[in-house]
Amino acid sequence: MDFLSAKVAKQMGKYKREYLGIIDNYMWNGVEYEHILAQDLWDLNLLDPIRDDLKEFINNGNSGIRLHHKIHHMNSSQAMCLNLFFPLYKNNELSIFAKCINVDVVDIQEFEYEKIMLPEEGTNFDAFMEDSCKKRIFIEAKYTENEFGKGNEKSHKEKRDSIYKMMLKDVITEDVINSDLFYKNYQLFRNLSYVNYKVKDGYENHVCVVTTEKNTKIHDQYNAVLSNVASKYKSYIHFVTIEELITAFNERCCAATKDCTKYFADKYLIKD
Repeated sequence: MDFLSAKVAKQMGKYKREYLGIIDNYMWNGVEYEHILAQDLWDLNLLDPIRDDLKEFINNGNSGIRLHHKIHHMNSSQAMCLNLFFPLYKNNELSIFAKCINVDVVDIQEFEYEKIMLPEEGTNFDAFMEDSCKKRIFIEAKYTENEFGKGNEKSHKEKRDSIYKMMLKDVITEDVINSDLFYKNYQLFRNLSYVNYKVKDGYENHVCVVTTEKNTKIHDQYNAVLSNVASKYKSYIHFVTIEELITAFNERCCAATKDCTKYFADKYLIKD
């Protein structure tokens, strides 16, 4: 583990013991960790005020949610994303998130977790929303991961040539997409390719990275990649921290969402 991951694991272990009342540690790949729940207790990774409703939502066959194999890890980015957005969805306040990243939406008509827009391409966004005026927000959530996923020429050259060269046309230069930089930042460039998706059909696409302000490695990688993006697309690419969102939700949301935000902050804000 790097420093941030180790710090969060220790914090989550304390949360597990003191808040959830679970003193047992559990194994992962033959090693015992304090921040891991038993697999059949994964739902304790969901916040108290929304646990029952969110679990029902997840178990709904129409939700499309595929739980990750590490969902019982208390530092799971998927669990963080589920907990962050579900109160907004439940209380019809997703537009408040959009305002936090300076996207004006009219009426959110679609919201999904684990959204795959193009099965043949395969990018899986952690959350997705679309309003009645064809504005879309594709969301990638990172908690303690220290980088976006990498690719390599052997495994991904065909997709680069057949899919991403077209999707990233004008977003980045041909030189960038043909360089090692593309593979080193493969996941992020895949995400950014969606700013161009069906714009000729009237869609306005935004891609947003959500993380903690403590995750400087993700922030630095995002900034390095953004510096290679054409200026006209930069206003469609966003970065927001959970700290900023917590402040905004506490100021703008209804009492029920504010209550969930307190639980969220207690769990996910990284203590100094």
